[in-house]
Amino acid sequence: MGISDRKERERSELKTKILVATAKILVDEGYEKTTIRKVAEAIEYSPRTVYLYFKDKDSLLMEIIEEGFASTLEKRSRLKQSLDYSNPEQIFGMQIMANIQTALSSPNLYKAVVYLLQYKAYPPGPRQIEVIQDVKYDIEICYQHQGIKAVNSDQKAEIIFAVLRGFNLMLINKIYDLTEQEIEAYKQSCVQLVMKGIVGL
Repeated sequence: MGISDRKERERSELKTKILVATAKILVDEGYEKTTIRKVAEAIEYSPRTVYLYFKDKDSLLMEIIEEGFASTLEKRSRLKQSLDYSNPEQIFGMQIMANIQTALSSPNLYKAVVYLLQYKAYPPGPRQIEVIQDVKYDIEICYQHQGIKAVNSDQKAEIIFAVLRGFNLMLINKIYDLTEQEIEAYKQSCVQLVMKGIVGL
C-alpha cells in the first residue's frame, strides 16, 4: 500500500470514528448537547480536526443520516441481483430483512438517524432519495406483476418507512431479552404486516 493509499484509509477511518462518536452522543444526550467540541473530546482530537471533515454541526448530522441510508443501499444492492419481481413476498421479505439487519448491526447509528429524521427537517440527501425511490419502485413493479394498478406508492413507501423505524427501535430495545427464535418470529410478523396491511399484496 502506497503513502497516498494509506493516508486515504486513515482519513476514512477518522471520518468513521467521528460519525460513530457523534451518533453515540446524539443518542445519549440529544441534539442540543451534541457539539463539535464534545465530538472532538470523544475521539481525542481537537475541534479543528473535526472541522477539516465537516464545516459545521448540521453538515455532520446530515452525514449521519446519509451514512445510515448508505448502509441500507449497500444491503439492498446485494439483494437486487437475486430478486424475483413476480414474487412480492420474496421482494418485500428480503428488503425488510435487510432493513432490520441494518438496524441491528449498527443500533446507535440507526437510532441517531431516526432521531434526526424526527427532530430536524433536513433536506433529503442523495442516498436517502435513492432508498425512497427504490422502495417506491419495488411497490410499483410488484403491483405490475400482479396485474394491479399501483395506487398511492408515495404514501405506501412513507408508511413502510414509518412502520420499520418503529419496529426496528422496538427490536433494538428488546434484543437482549429475546431468543433467536423470538427475533425471527418478530421479523416474519413485520413482513406479513407490510405485505397485507400496507402494500396490500
